[in-house]
Amino acid sequence: MPCRSAINKILKRNGLIDPKLSKVSKAFERFEYDYPNELWQMDYKGYFKLLNRKLCHPLTITDDHSRFNICLKACRDQQKETVQKELINVFRKYGMPYMILADNGSPWELVVKQTLMGQNALPPLKMVYTIEYKTYTWKTLSSTNTGERGTLP
Repeated sequence: MPCRSAINKILKRNGLIDPKLSKVSKAFERFEYDYPNELWQMDYKGYFKLLNRKLCHPLTITDDHSRFNICLKACRDQQKETVQKELINVFRKYGMPYMILADNGSPWELVVKQTLMGQNALPPLKMVYTIEYKTYTWKTLSSTNTGERGTLP
């Protein structure tokens, strides 16, 4: 695989990169929260059929700071009980995050709160939301966010 600069030269040579647009565009800036467990991103990554024709729904939970994959679970459904079971497992193994980021595609907040109530613990966990089906890092969240539903600009 050629390096990034070689690919860039090939694209420019073949007229696939406009030099004027290239000058005004900003380089991609990666950002993350400062500490582990400050923000976890939680989402189902679609679904697909297995060879036995049953559906698989991959549940992912990622720590925003380290990009550590806290949970990658092949689930048979996207039901509340399934999510609760996996949340209990990850909370026991990795502790509690300060915030969880999820899309509005499912009732994530209700599931998380019910899971915590079932564990007889209600730490100050905040739920934050993105646009439906668009879960991704949201650095612009302020530390005063109280878990109200929000959307990315």
